[in-house]
Amino acid sequence: MTSIDLANQGVDGIRYLNAYESIGSLSIAVVRGAIESVQRVVVPIPQLVERLDDATLEWAGALRDEVQLVAAKHANDPMNP
Repeated sequence: MTSIDLANQGVDGIRYLNAYESIGSLSIAVVRGAIESVQRVVVPIPQLVERLDDATLEWAGALRDEVQLVAAKHANDPMNP
């Protein structure tokens, strides 16, 4: 179903089972016209987060590298968008 189909039916959004960002959770997709305004927030919020120590930064970098290896391994998987 396209956003035009939704608009023609007077629907601003639909619920769907999330298969990528948060596997198994329910999400909602809305048509552009349903959004009145947006806001940007820089993450992390500097006032709420202390500077990370070198060990934590190294751990996060290693985790990122592992995720990239898994993603590359499955890049040609037909179930991968």
